[in-house]
Amino acid sequence: MKDELANELVNVLLPYASCSTQDLKMIITIALQKYDVRIAETSLTVWEGDPNDLVLKKFLAAKLSQGCSARTIDYYRKSVAKSLAEIGKPYNEVTREAIDAVAGFLLINEKESRFEWQGKKYVMRVEEYQEDTDD
Repeated sequence: MKDELANELVNVLLPYASCSTQDLKMIITIALQKYDVRIAETSLTVWEGDPNDLVLKKFLAAKLSQGCSARTIDYYRKSVAKSLAEIGKPYNEVTREAIDAVAGFLLINEKESRFEWQGKKYVMRVEEYQEDTDD
């Protein structure tokens, strides 16, 4: 691998060098000894599954890299998967109205939602109410 890279560098640098090809290759090979050289993988992988699953995996990976706990990641996984299932559309077709409707539905059915925003913890609760029948 290093030999192939050295040959490529010789071809690029030789017009600018004042030494022979062999000397230039030897200099490059010595300089590369302390490096682990590999060919970069440039092939693309096409996702053939549900686009919502891919977006969810990317979101969870981002949250994990931000330092979220396993418990928080699990909560996000369940909440987002449940929300996307309720909406029933691919993520790129989801509208703000659909998100609001699902959030309201989940809040009413679960009676309470805990979340953190800008470093502060919040709890949203739905109080029991009765419709006013007096007209």
